Amino acid sequence: MQIGRGWGISFASILLISSWCLARFIIENKPLKLIYFLYFLFSVYFYISIFLLNLTPASLVVGSHNRISTLVLSFGVLIYFLDPNIRTIHVINIFIVCLVSQGSAGIITSFFLAMLVFVKCYKANIFFWIFFLIIASTSFGYIIYNISQESFLFETLSKLDFGRLTGEDVRFSIANEYLLRAQDSYINFFTGVKSWSYVGESIYNNEVRTLTNLHNSYLDAHLSYGIFGIFMNLLVFFILYKTTLNSYFHSGLLFVVLLRAFADTNFIISGYFNFVILIFLVSIYSDYFNSYANES
Repeated sequence: MQIGRGWGISFASILLISSWCLARFIIENKPLKLIYFLYFLFSVYFYISIFLLNLTPASLVVGSHNRISTLVLSFGVLIYFLDPNIRTIHVINIFIVCLVSQGSAGIITSFFLAMLVFVKCYKANIFFWIFFLIIASTSFGYIIYNISQESFLFETLSKLDFGRLTGEDVRFSIANEYLLRAQDSYINFFTGVKSWSYVGESIYNNEVRTLTNLHNSYLDAHLSYGIFGIFMNLLVFFILYKTTLNSYFHSGLLFVVLLRAFADTNFIISGYFNFVILIFLVSIYSDYFNSYANES
């Protein structure tokens, strides 16, 4: 059956089976040393490239620089899901990487991940939160007072502009256009919008061009697999609900992934990291949480 992009249900089945197998391997074998090694290797590669070789974030990956935050967030969620010893140093590093790579979605979700871990570790420590508020407010005030249009942080803060985050960004226009076309006919609704493209301003160089990337994993699921993509989206949020019943902390980790998925197509269907993060949460979360509770 050929639907959406023409990948077909057979591709979705192969992806699901392979994701399930890899998920079971990760949980049953808990290859934390391997994950930590890859995470450390990526962090070293990133810092050397940016601060010693003076390379731009976009030059470190093929395609969008947003893949940097996607990858480092994936490492973070895996580490905090598998390792019962919660260390705050990792979320600080992840936030710095996302900040330097200048992706607004990465900055926001990494900040949420940091708050999640801080609350887990220091929720009753009033001295930590006082210290945190002092450092955060002092740093923000210093940046605002000394920032110039030529500085690195000016471009970063411009991507966090309230207007861009609430409707002015081209991602919102792309989503609205796709949803309108999906409602044009029953064919578009059940099979996904065929020959999808959007003519508008590029988010990278402000040039008017034809864009084919939806920049939204949930819409990309519908584009790829039609109504089956809708079912997969519903399944993902059902997983979030079930995970919440077992652990608020782990459901927060999954929420980080789902929040990040709103801004890019790197998760759920045509993404690079769905098999590592999403499927293993649904595949064995019940028996995993039982063993997790017994260990703690």
